[in-house]
Amino acid sequence: MNPVKEVKEKAKRRCRHGSKSVLAACVKPFAVMQVPITRVLQDDLTYARDYLLVLPQRIREVQEAADAVLKAGRTQ
Repeated sequence: MNPVKEVKEKAKRRCRHGSKSVLAACVKPFAVMQVPITRVLQDDLTYARDYLLVLPQRIREVQEAADAVLKAGRTQ
């Protein structure tokens, strides 16, 4: 079994009802935690954020293009 998963499972059994486990600690459900992440993961998260920020605009553009194609098809 994965060592991190084992720690989480032990913490789940150890924590009281109404609290959550974060790594090896039991905290309140709304506690804010900071966990360091690697540079590669930071880059991946930045790419995903940028993609999701422009996604609605891209969907609108595709919808407009599809509408234009359908409109052109109807006129022929």
